Amino acid sequence: MDRKLGGLVLGVLLLSGCRTATVEWVAAGGSKADATVKLTHRLSNVRDVQADKQQALDLATQRCLAWGYSGAVPFGSQSVVCNASNQFGCTARSVAVEFQCTGQTH
Repeated sequence: MDRKLGGLVLGVLLLSGCRTATVEWVAAGGSKADATVKLTHRLSNVRDVQADKQQALDLATQRCLAWGYSGAVPFGSQSVVCNASNQFGCTARSVAVEFQCTGQTH
C-alpha cells in the first residue's frame, strides 16, 4: 500500500472513532405553583457535546403534565456554572434551562 493511501485509511479510521457525545437532561427543580420546570445537564471538556433539545422539551412537558398543565415552552435562555477548574480553565460545567408550563388541563 502506498503512503498516501495508507495515510488516507489511517485518517478515516481515526475519524470514525470520534463520536459526538450526547448528554441527558435531568429534572433539577421547579415549582408547580409558578408553573416552571428547571432541567440541568453536566459537561466536561469533551469536544462536540450535544444536548438533545427535544429530550429536554419532552421531559419538561412530562413534568408539566403531571402537575395538571397541558404543555411546556422554554424560556429561551440557559445558565452555565463552572463546577471544577484547573490551571487551564473550567473543566466541568452545569448547564440549566427553565421551561414555563402552559395551559391548565382542568
